[in-house]
Amino acid sequence: VRLVGSEMCIRDSPRSLPPSPLSFSLSLLLLPPSPRSSLALSLSLPPPPRGMSAVDLSDRRLSSLEQALPSLPPTLTELSLAFNQLSSLGGGGQLALVGAQLSRLNLAHNRLCQLPPLAPLRHLVRLDLSHNSLSSLSGLEGCVALQELWLPHNKLSLDALAQLGAPPGLPALRNLVVCNNPADKIRPQGLAGALVLHLLPLLATLDTRDCAGEERKRRLMLLRTQDARQALVEALGQKQALTLLKQEGP
Repeated sequence: VRLVGSEMCIRDSPRSLPPSPLSFSLSLLLLPPSPRSSLALSLSLPPPPRGMSAVDLSDRRLSSLEQALPSLPPTLTELSLAFNQLSSLGGGGQLALVGAQLSRLNLAHNRLCQLPPLAPLRHLVRLDLSHNSLSSLSGLEGCVALQELWLPHNKLSLDALAQLGAPPGLPALRNLVVCNNPADKIRPQGLAGALVLHLLPLLATLDTRDCAGEERKRRLMLLRTQDARQALVEALGQKQALTLLKQEGP
């Protein structure tokens, strides 16, 4: 969220996608414009006001999570680090310092290639990882409270999407966006979405579209076709493909 003069604009997920049902709070801490030097940035970020629960550090040229730590209050529940230059989130220790109560985290439009274990963020309900360079979803397992996940515009293959069903899974996940990834190009068309619905039977929306009832049944029918099964075997290997097709999901 960014205030310009008396006007307010929202920079979050891709403009082509509808607003998220769990949007960030508009009462975010807005810090001064970012300096040109990353070193100067780490020294100039002010300490957080007492009692502050939401912080916006988007578009600050941050290259590491460590640079943001001085501005994060212990009461933090919402954090936006979108439109920065983060290529890594460090280890689980740094994430633990972000705040035990963090519920919403926006990391869109960075340079992330992989994720550390996110299980320390036990109260995380919304995570935006859109417009990064993720080729794996390892690290998401254990996010037992996560309800909404944005993953469009990454480098996710069918093999990466299959990780969504890895134990202990994402039992609270209800809203997922995974469009505009390499997995979309695998034919037959719609195979990636059908696989996700098979692995996550409790999803309410997929790519911002309702996926309950008859719509779910229609899309899952694709997995019964020979073309779909052959494509899964080619992408995942026979053993993993057969295992996933037998899997009931969480």
